[in-house]
Amino acid sequence: MFFGPGDIRNQLKTLLSEHTSKPIYTDTTSTGGCKGVSEALNRDVVRNIVSELSLVKAAGILEEFKELLVKEPGLVTYGLREVREAALIGAIQKLLVLDELLRTPVDEDRALVYEALRHACERKAEVVIVPSKSDVGVELAGSGGI
Repeated sequence: MFFGPGDIRNQLKTLLSEHTSKPIYTDTTSTGGCKGVSEALNRDVVRNIVSELSLVKAAGILEEFKELLVKEPGLVTYGLREVREAALIGAIQKLLVLDELLRTPVDEDRALVYEALRHACERKAEVVIVPSKSDVGVELAGSGGI
């Protein structure tokens, strides 16, 4: 990700594009330095990039989950109560949670989600909140959303 007022960001993008297939993002700012960084961070492009990277991470975790579900099903779990139990005993390394579960109108279910999140975070698990309208979110919903 390159931001700045001049053309050097485009030169850097061209140079790096020759060495990687990963996307390289650029945008203009009215000034350089700290003010330019602040301006760039307040733009929608940064939020979109962060969101996109989070979805890529979530997709990778979901793929890993599906592989383990077939090869070593004892190493994975899904469903609200099952995940909560795994969180309570510290057995979670990675946790995907559908965003709508955080706002579910069912108080008991919402409490279980937050309890699972709290325990997973306390034990330094990798937690990714997945937007329900994304492709990954739709697939995750088919597994109970967590």
